[in-house]
Amino acid sequence: MFSYVWHRVRLGAGPGREIDVYAGAGKEHWIAECKWKTGSKVSESEVESFLELKPLVLECEGKGLRILKMWYFSYSGFTPEAEELMTQNGIFWSEKQDLNAVLDMAGLRRLPELR
Repeated sequence: MFSYVWHRVRLGAGPGREIDVYAGAGKEHWIAECKWKTGSKVSESEVESFLELKPLVLECEGKGLRILKMWYFSYSGFTPEAEELMTQNGIFWSEKQDLNAVLDMAGLRRLPELR
């Protein structure tokens, strides 16, 4: 159970410092990136940009942070290189069909179709 879930959190000024979802549950924190684009998969460089947020969160939270989980959602999926990089760095990831399967199990409405 999360004690807070924040959306579009900025960790300082400048580009590349925004987190789409920032959540905490005790000493465990989660950050998530969501890409709602169609026609192209998330690339390795986009995953590298997401990884650059990890030290910012660690600095911001300080010694109280014990666990930091990272999750990446992409409506259109990921390139094989992006998947490999996420695997190497312990990042969870989901695509549209993955999230729809969870929504189906929970009896909730599926994600919208984007054009």
